[in-house]
Amino acid sequence: MKSLSLTYLFAFVGGLVGLHHFYLARIQHALLWLTTFGGFGVGLIYELAFKLNQYVRQVNQDDIVLKAYEKKIRQRKAPTFELKRFFSKISSK
Repeated sequence: MKSLSLTYLFAFVGGLVGLHHFYLARIQHALLWLTTFGGFGVGLIYELAFKLNQYVRQVNQDDIVLKAYEKKIRQRKAPTFELKRFFSKISSK
């Protein structure tokens, strides 16, 4: 179980190099932060204000986050199958 207060501490101490993302085991995001210095600082400010709480909930698999993802998936409609689109892909090869 990851702590929100520790996440904020890591973000303030080493946010520009992605320390908080390493703590949350978001390795790809951490490497991106490491190479861009926290999204050139702008991304770090945005995350501190809006995203860190959501990231910790995701890692801890909070019920609120899981229900929100489930709702998004159910609302997403599958693309319709059209013969015209199908045959145009085949004929272009």
